[in-house]
Formats: sequence, structure tokens, C-alpha cells
Amino acid sequence: MDLTGINRRPEDLFALSDMLLQGSQQETFPYDVEILGKPFAVFANVFSPKHLPGAETFFPMLPSTEGIRLLEVGTGIGAVAVLAALAGARRV
Repeated sequence: MDLTGINRRPEDLFALSDMLLQGSQQETFPYDVEILGKPFAVFANVFSPKHLPGAETFFPMLPSTEGIRLLEVGTGIGAVAVLAALAGARRV
């Protein structure tokens, strides 16, 4: 999949998101996944980390979670928020 220049064509980004979501909805729900060593259940109508693995990238990029307040928007299964809470975030 060639993503070159996608940031200049938002309509392509929306099409890609729709394609990933539609592909992920072909699964049998609910099903379990593991993210950074923690189990999560995936339900229908959300982005699945099996098809769009972002939490493994985004969570380690947080400089520190101890005592932070975190708002995760477009959470999918909420993995980043849950991992932050488990790592000591004050408010999620």
C-alpha cells in the first residue's frame, strides 16, 4: 500500500480509514488480542489493533505516564488509555 503524499490528500486518508475499518469488521466478535503484554477484547464497530496496530507505536512515545492526565480521542479499543492508567496516569 503506497501512502506517499497521503497527508496532502485527506480524502485518501478517509478512504484508507474506511477500508481498514471495513476489513476489520469481517472478524467474528468479540475476540481477544494482546497489546504490550496486556489482554484486550475487541468488539464490533471499532478499529481493531489487529488491523490498525497503533497502540504499540503511540504508547511508548509518551514521555512518562506517572501522574499525567490523558484524553485519548478515537480510541478504538482504548488500549493507550488503559495502558496509561495501568502505568500510573492520574486521570484518563
